[in-house]
Amino acid sequence: MIFYFTGTGNSLYAAARLSHGTADRVVSIAECMQKEEFAFPEPCERAGFVFPVYWYGIPAIVERFLDRLTLGGCDYAYAVITCGGSAGGTLDALRARLRPRGVMLSAAFSVRMPDNYILLFAPPKAEKRAAMLAEADRRLDKITAAVVEKQSWFDVAAGAVKPLSGLLHRYYETHRSVKKFRADDRCTGCGRCVSVCPEGTVSLVSGRPVWNGECTRCLACLHRCPAGAVQYGRGTEKRERYVNPKVMF
Repeated sequence: MIFYFTGTGNSLYAAARLSHGTADRVVSIAECMQKEEFAFPEPCERAGFVFPVYWYGIPAIVERFLDRLTLGGCDYAYAVITCGGSAGGTLDALRARLRPRGVMLSAAFSVRMPDNYILLFAPPKAEKRAAMLAEADRRLDKITAAVVEKQSWFDVAAGAVKPLSGLLHRYYETHRSVKKFRADDRCTGCGRCVSVCPEGTVSLVSGRPVWNGECTRCLACLHRCPAGAVQYGRGTEKRERYVNPKVMF
C-alpha cells in the first residue's frame, strides 16, 4: 500500500503514478486521521510513504499519523519525498518516526516538483513548472521500477541546508498560527476551503470561512479556492496559485 499526504496535488500525483506501476493500494493519510484509522494488520508486500517536505522536515499531520501507525508487516518499505529543492533532514526524521513502529526503510527518494509555499515566495512560472513536472515524471518512472524490483536505494537530495534542518523544522512546528488567514471580497461561501482542510481547521460562520485550531500549512484552502479569495496576510494577494495540473480533486 502507499500512504500519502498532499495539499495541492504533487504528492497525490506521485502516489497515483507509483500505484499505476505497482498496482498497490493508495491510502490517504488525511482520511486516516479523520477516521482515526491507524492499524493495518494485514501483511503487505510493499509499504510506501509519499509526502511533501515542510520546512526541511515532515508535515505535522504526517508526523502524528506515523506516531500512531501500526503495520502488520511488509517485505519492503520505502519513501518518496516531494520537494521544491532540498529535502533537508526529512529522511533522518522519517527513519526516527518509523523505527518505534517497527518499520525500517529499504529505500527513499526525493522528487523535485513546483513549490506551493506562497506565504514566502511566488511559485515557479509556467514554463519552469512544466519542465519540473516533466522531469518528475521521468524520475517517478525510475523510482517505480526500483520499487517493483525492491531495490535498496537511497537517493534523497539533502543539500547544504541539512545541518540546519532541525532548527528550521522546529520553527515550522511553533509558527503554524492561523491568525493571518482570511477570505477577501471574492469569497462566495462555497465551503471548498472547509472540505479540503485535512485538519478541520476551517469552518463557515454566517457563510464566511473562519480559521481556528491546528494548521499543518498545506495551503490547500488557499490554492484550491475556486474564487482565489483565500489570503494569508497581504503577501499572497498578487501571487499566483498552484495546483498540480495532472490531478483531479
